[in-house]
Amino acid sequence: MTELIKVKAEGAIVRLTLNNPEQRNPMSNDMIEAFIHCFQSPAVQDAGVVIIAAEGKDYCAGGNINDFRDIIDASAAEQWEACERFRYMFELMHQLKPVTVAAVQGRALGGGCGLVAGCDFAIATENAQFGTPEIKLGAFPMVIVPPLIQAMGERRTMYMATTGAPISAQTALEYGLVQKVVADDVLEVEVNAFCEMVGNFSPTGFRVGKSTVRACAEASYSSGLEIGMGMRSIVFSSEAFKSGIRKFLDK
Repeated sequence: MTELIKVKAEGAIVRLTLNNPEQRNPMSNDMIEAFIHCFQSPAVQDAGVVIIAAEGKDYCAGGNINDFRDIIDASAAEQWEACERFRYMFELMHQLKPVTVAAVQGRALGGGCGLVAGCDFAIATENAQFGTPEIKLGAFPMVIVPPLIQAMGERRTMYMATTGAPISAQTALEYGLVQKVVADDVLEVEVNAFCEMVGNFSPTGFRVGKSTVRACAEASYSSGLEIGMGMRSIVFSSEAFKSGIRKFLDK
């Protein structure tokens, strides 16, 4: 059986590559389980940077039609379990301490769009498209709403989810869903350069910083200041920070 997600580690950088290009890398139940396994693995947990890329023309075309056929006749309990695994995948992704970077080409639809939104950063090719077409099937992108709101805000999420219309890479850049748009033939080069730059920074500083941003986003302004103050003391007491200050002072 073909490995649905290829895992490649190079130093502090781990690359996860969706590997079902013949079917446009659908977010099938099996793909969800593969992501859960990867997100729980020591290789990913201990990485400095995690790239989520894809083989083929499209990044991820959304749900698998065969899974949809099965769920029509499934019991309420079976439907709940399938959705719970999807939710759990995004929960694990949200809790990851390494930097997460989506490298996107072609279409990223439905769960694929949610996957992009769930990453800390996203770099996309000029031909990339993003969308949540679930409304056209009489549904709504329920589970991926939180990462979409986190990435681009409530109104833009509502617009995409309500219209079901795809947006271009340039519009996704304007929305905040992606942070950089590059030519189709330099995606890997640009992603690698970005990840190598980030990988050279203190992993302690970033991990604590990422936790701070996530905690502050869910807290009141005053509580956020308290959180930042507490996290600052953790970073300032780290050996990485002390070493960085010594190097700066010795210049």
